[in-house]
Amino acid sequence: MPLFPLTENVLSVLDSPEGEAIGSAFGIGVELTGMLTALSDVQEKLQQMKGALGGADFFLFGTPLIHWDRLKEAVFDAEFLLDELSTQLALFRSMGRHTLSGRIGLFFSRRNPFRLRSRIKQINEGLGDFAREPLDFNEGAWKQRSNYLVAALQGPERGFFDLPLRLKHCFAYCLLFPENYVIDRSTLTQLWMAQGLVPSADANNDSGGEDVGSAYVVNLCRRSLLSEVQEDEFGNIASFKVHNLVYKYLRAIVWPEYSTLFFCQECFHLSASEVRFDQQGRIIASAIFDVPRLRTFLIPYQPKLVNLIYDHGWKYEWFIQTSPCLRALDLHRTHITNVPWSVDKLKHLRYLDLSGNACIETLPRFITTLWNLQTLKLSFCERLKELPDDMEKLVNLRHLEIDGCWGLTHMPSGLSELEGLHQLRGRLELRGLEKVKDASVEVKAANIKSKKYLDTLTLVWEVREAVGDDDAAARTYRDDKMTLQTLEPNLNLKGLCINGYGGAKFPTWLSSLIHLVKITLSNCYQCRYLPPLDQLFVLKHLMLEKLSALEFIIGNDPSSSFRRPRVATYFPSLEQLCLRELPNLKGWFEEDMITDWEDGMYQQEHLPTSFSVLSAVTIDDCPELSMSLLPRVRSLRVNKAGKNQLQCFLQPSLPWLAQSGSSSSMSNIMRADLKSLCLSYMRDLDHLPETYFSKLSSLEDVEIQHCPNLVGLPPLKSLKRLTILGCQRLTSLSGWINHLTALENLKLHRCPELDLSLYRCHSKIEDIVLRWWPEFEMSLSSDTGEQKLDSSSASDDSDGSGLWGKLQRLTSLEIVDIPKLAFLPGGLRLVTSLQKLELTACSALEELPEWISEFQFLRRLNLSFCPNLKSLPKGLARLKDLSGLNIIGCPHLKRRYKKETGTDWKDIAHVGDVEGC
Repeated sequence: MPLFPLTENVLSVLDSPEGEAIGSAFGIGVELTGMLTALSDVQEKLQQMKGALGGADFFLFGTPLIHWDRLKEAVFDAEFLLDELSTQLALFRSMGRHTLSGRIGLFFSRRNPFRLRSRIKQINEGLGDFAREPLDFNEGAWKQRSNYLVAALQGPERGFFDLPLRLKHCFAYCLLFPENYVIDRSTLTQLWMAQGLVPSADANNDSGGEDVGSAYVVNLCRRSLLSEVQEDEFGNIASFKVHNLVYKYLRAIVWPEYSTLFFCQECFHLSASEVRFDQQGRIIASAIFDVPRLRTFLIPYQPKLVNLIYDHGWKYEWFIQTSPCLRALDLHRTHITNVPWSVDKLKHLRYLDLSGNACIETLPRFITTLWNLQTLKLSFCERLKELPDDMEKLVNLRHLEIDGCWGLTHMPSGLSELEGLHQLRGRLELRGLEKVKDASVEVKAANIKSKKYLDTLTLVWEVREAVGDDDAAARTYRDDKMTLQTLEPNLNLKGLCINGYGGAKFPTWLSSLIHLVKITLSNCYQCRYLPPLDQLFVLKHLMLEKLSALEFIIGNDPSSSFRRPRVATYFPSLEQLCLRELPNLKGWFEEDMITDWEDGMYQQEHLPTSFSVLSAVTIDDCPELSMSLLPRVRSLRVNKAGKNQLQCFLQPSLPWLAQSGSSSSMSNIMRADLKSLCLSYMRDLDHLPETYFSKLSSLEDVEIQHCPNLVGLPPLKSLKRLTILGCQRLTSLSGWINHLTALENLKLHRCPELDLSLYRCHSKIEDIVLRWWPEFEMSLSSDTGEQKLDSSSASDDSDGSGLWGKLQRLTSLEIVDIPKLAFLPGGLRLVTSLQKLELTACSALEELPEWISEFQFLRRLNLSFCPNLKSLPKGLARLKDLSGLNIIGCPHLKRRYKKETGTDWKDIAHVGDVEGC
């Protein structure tokens, strides 16, 4: 840790009840008082130096003071000694007060008390030497150098020098990660806490370092020192990168305590984020030797490094054993099968990451002797079977991550173990609630309501079939109702998921969670009425799934005392709505809530102000649903619905029509905001109704899947991306695709009757053999019996140029599993903007035309599982921009174009990335 915050931390311990307890317990109170005095003088001297330099960060540039190095050593030793004694004292206390004196006697039998006092004396001498040294350095030269460096900076890197001192050190810690590395905010905060860069919880502030660390990150974002900031679903910062300009600048000037490759005696924090390899792919690094002051060792995820560790191995044991001061140790995704035994010696360890090691089956018992451990990460240790029984000894543990531990069947104890964990954060999931028999005892002890820092709570009952026995059904309803009522969360909760609940109604506390941002209700088969979720004014995401008894999203429960006001704004913040497998859902509102019609106009004036930000809607298998959507919806996904339902969904809501004052029909109202539409498994959909779709002036993305009767699309002049998959009756693109003039990406997948080969480019019109086309004049050849096109009456579109020629913006074409594709349509040669062409599982395809060489912008050509494709066009050699060629499952091509040895390898040798040959 850098000197300034380290000095502050040691002083805070010495001048606290904990410091007095250490002095009293170990009989070194006088010596610690002397250390407090000396260190106070050192701090005063450091403040004088900084004041003399006008606040310049002189520690960034080195120092000419004679005793500077000795000072760093003395302060570090003081911090290490106090940490060690504090840990021992906590251990003795946990063993019982009556054995305290005996335990301390055992400690002193192993460590001579005179040696302990001598060690403190040496520390005090080092502190005193620095405090007595005069300030004889050239202040003017230091100020000039600092001002020159700051003045030379431009852009966000200059903001670094305006940071408070402690925040500077927190930000410098980010340099342990590689450049352009996506840093997880919670992980970084946990590492800051492990190093004491942010305060931990105390008696007056149980929120501790998590909230302070989050505030630090927000501060750094506001100063533009971080870039590409990503938020989670609740609006919290989830991840970010260090601004590249700031990273490069600080990497050049930062103090030697932070290293990313080489070990050295000055190193406090080490990261394997910059790795060099020899010709055999082995890691090049300096010899691993004794690094007694190392406090951090990280391995930011890099697939190549992880693979090399797996292939060649790395001896962690010796490295860990020679770094007794480690506070943060990262061994994630290192393919270890057992936790290294030397971890037992790291009594100062506060952060241990073992995540992603799928072969770890058990944790050693010594894990529970790491008294200072704050963060233990075990995510995706898939074979981990259980946690140690005495996990309660980890009294400082604040973060336990066990998601993805599929082999972990139980926690060491029941729900009552959560009683004291008031600082539990993030996401809590409780499963197997159907086994709870006495909620007043088993669940109430968990005291979920006290967990005020939880973001998301997930409650899961095993999905049970509807019970036929009335008594059994009543018991299920009663037990589940009591359990859910007892599991009332804190009002600060932001996300709630309830799965498998067997009650007919939800408890009243659900509608009081005014900070809820996301709600998921699924498999609640008896639920007919929802609580008044529409009055949760910050709710953004609502998902309702498999609620078989639900009929209306907003309804009045006759057994409830709550009555919704006549004038209200429904779901004012709702952005995403997902409705899945709701067989009886009919609409938004129950019938008795809808007011009268007058002259065909809707009178609920408050409705137009409702759903004001709803932008994404998913409707999946809701056969009775007939509600219309609102004009601001930008993304609509419909699965297993009828054509009439689709027309209803695309209609503007009547209240909006009334608000606009228009007397035109709904078919003339444009849904200008709809940009993305996905339709799937709609069996009666043969075409998209042009009456509605012609009004979708902003529609850019259409995906149609498994609609067996689809035969065509209406003109969609704004469409940019089109995907058609599994539409069995689609036979031709004729008559509609030429109207998609803005199309950029076209995907045609698994359409068995689609024949693109009707339009083939030929050099001689006499050679075209056609199926019967009534619009052409045909003359029957008496010799062959074939119908041949008379060249005098041939259409100019015989090669499909009128079909494809207007797609001048098309850049990507994917044709997958189209069995009738024998050759590419000739009109495609006019699409000179094409950059990517993919042909997959086209068994009838035998050759590619030479005119592919006219695609001067083509960068990627993928050919997969076309077993009869025999050769590639010679003209590929002229495509200088072609950078990728993928050939998989094409045996003829693999033989001819095998790298270096194939007969036609020279035709594709210029391509930079060739795979499969």
